[in-house]
Amino acid sequence: MHALQEINTSVGTARWTDIVRLQELQASEGLHAANKLTIRHVKFQQNKMNVKLAAQTMSASVTSALKYAFQFGCRGFDSCLGTANFVTIIDHLFDIFNSRTLLVNGYKSPLRRENYRSVESFY
Repeated sequence: MHALQEINTSVGTARWTDIVRLQELQASEGLHAANKLTIRHVKFQQNKMNVKLAAQTMSASVTSALKYAFQFGCRGFDSCLGTANFVTIIDHLFDIFNSRTLLVNGYKSPLRRENYRSVESFY
């Protein structure tokens, strides 16, 4: 359950260009790797206050797509693991601060005494 163990902060630098490159790859192939990344997400200047776009950009599905592109040797994704790990951290933070119901587990559950230790390691 402790997904923080999967985050490796020593794998590299997070780069916006990795996310742009992922969107371009998906657009050129005509497929989305189970994420909602579109041109609106990477050219966000007209949508700066759109939290929905930010949450979709910094999501677990984008992390998975970046890792997939890395594992299968897609050109330009040889150093995207730093970005993937950064997106994972931001995704977990969105979950922690946006929790609404007691019926879920992990990072989506509300902060309470029972799960404080697992969330505490973020700072």
